[in-house]
Amino acid sequence: MKNGTQGFTLIELLIVVALIAVASSVVTLALRDAVANDPHVALTALLLGAVALGIAGDVAATWAWHKC
Repeated sequence: MKNGTQGFTLIELLIVVALIAVASSVVTLALRDAVANDPHVALTALLLGAVALGIAGDVAATWAWHKC
């Protein structure tokens, strides 16, 4: 950054958008295949997709497993 300007550069924004696009396409493909087979697998794919998006956005994603 020059002259005390603040904000993101265009390349930084493009990289973040690309990471989100890749993560969402992986989730879409995983859900499409998983829903046809088993709903539990679909939930797992959804949670893993949330983790991938959290990593891409530098956000921690946690959840607790509760057995019913």
